[in-house]
Amino acid sequence: MYLLAVDGGRTKTIAIILDNHGNVLGKGLGGPVGLYSTSCRKVLNNIRTSLDLCLRNAGLSANELSVAVFGLCDLDTSSMVKEAWRIIKELKLPCRVLIKPDFVTAYYAVTYGSPGACVIAGTGSIAYGVNENGREARAGGWGWIIGDEGSAYWIAQKALSAAAKYFDGTGEETILLDEIAKFYNINSASFLDIIDVIHIRLRGDPTEIAKIARVVDEGARMGDDISRKILEDAGERLARLAHGVVKRLEIKQPVIGGVGSVFNSEIVKESFHRNIMEKVENAIIKPPMVGYKPVIGAAILALKTMGILVEDKLLKRLMNSI
Repeated sequence: MYLLAVDGGRTKTIAIILDNHGNVLGKGLGGPVGLYSTSCRKVLNNIRTSLDLCLRNAGLSANELSVAVFGLCDLDTSSMVKEAWRIIKELKLPCRVLIKPDFVTAYYAVTYGSPGACVIAGTGSIAYGVNENGREARAGGWGWIIGDEGSAYWIAQKALSAAAKYFDGTGEETILLDEIAKFYNINSASFLDIIDVIHIRLRGDPTEIAKIARVVDEGARMGDDISRKILEDAGERLARLAHGVVKRLEIKQPVIGGVGSVFNSEIVKESFHRNIMEKVENAIIKPPMVGYKPVIGAAILALKTMGILVEDKLLKRLMNSI
């Protein structure tokens, strides 16, 4: 039995094929699938690229698949879910297909299905959880205009604001002015050029702007207080999302963890952990999952869909195969 698991985000798409014992047989990488920022045609092509690579690496054909589970970003409304189904149907997969929001598959990656909550923090941010009775709740996920607190985009926006204020003489001194200017190859003495960079060169693309978060992390490592404060604040806000979900669901001993690129920052990671410990009683905190690891959630859901018992030995084999 062969199962396909796909994790599609705003920066990349990861596909894996595994057997019913949890052995990963093939992997494939494609581009972003964010429906709010990427055309439907491009989303289809990026998913198809990751799928084709995955099948080729596994030495299999699509006809040999028993189930395919897609965990995709931006599935926040019924219209986006319908659009995702329309796109996936074009793949013409001859097997059972499940399409879930990425925060649902991320939840399985973190908790393995136990009562708890996960926080996704990549370009955007959202928390999702399930309690003992199967009741669900989410917090965040409002997009970069309304919210996405603690996300890479949010970190980038705070950094740009801090750099602009220092340039204007209305804010505290920060290395971010020079480092952001260097990142975009402009002169910090002419920082107004950042307006052209954001609105013309990057066309206001949140995914591109979010890359500034890496500059902030580097600034913090260089000893910049403003950078550190932004990252610590991000960790606290992400913990707040998890706390909100767990509180609404009244989970007594929740499994909680983070997923996504923002958790590459040690400062965010430490702040998130510390604030979860302060806000949530009896929390079981899992290490953050970054890179390829979140696709494990889609894999676990695929296994459960086929009635396969996901035991510790299988999980260990799956984790080691990624």
